[in-house]
Amino acid sequence: MTLDKTCVASQFVTRLQALIAQHGDLPVYARDADTQWRLPIGLMFREAQPADERPARFEITTEYFGRPRADFE
Repeated sequence: MTLDKTCVASQFVTRLQALIAQHGDLPVYARDADTQWRLPIGLMFREAQPADERPARFEITTEYFGRPRADFE
């Protein structure tokens, strides 16, 4: 499953801190793989979903039009 090929939160934070140290505190966007649009992000916690074999996790959310779920505003 491709979802198994992701980082854990501490790896994400370490990478983000390194990028901030190198480039400054910049805006964060998600790039849509199909449209190449840059999308605003949100961040949320999701409980495990054993029926779908999904572990507890943090999810970065996006939205094509408007603010995403769990945005930072």
